Amino acid sequence: MNELPENYPEKLTDMHERLRHELDKLKPKTSYEVAWCVTEMIRIHYSGTPLYFPKGDNYQKRQRDIEIYEKYNGKNTDELHKEYGVTVKQIYSIIKRVNTEKAQARPCA
Repeated sequence: MNELPENYPEKLTDMHERLRHELDKLKPKTSYEVAWCVTEMIRIHYSGTPLYFPKGDNYQKRQRDIEIYEKYNGKNTDELHKEYGVTVKQIYSIIKRVNTEKAQARPCA
């Protein structure tokens, strides 16, 4: 994966970009170097500010919905509802929503 998902939390996206920039400069070879680079990046860019790490609930829910959509075969609604702990009605809603999003993302012919 070379790009973060579009709905990834903003604070974590910022942290990812800063860390990637620092690692590109360092080209670490050991876990010690990676840990040092991460620690220093956090100290330099975030020291003196309260850090809040978002749980990423929306991102996690979106990933779950895509998994459900990809596993759905038209006959496994009950199986998916049990596996993911959502109602059958939610399964249908997820399938419809993700299907609509995918259709809208396709380029016009």
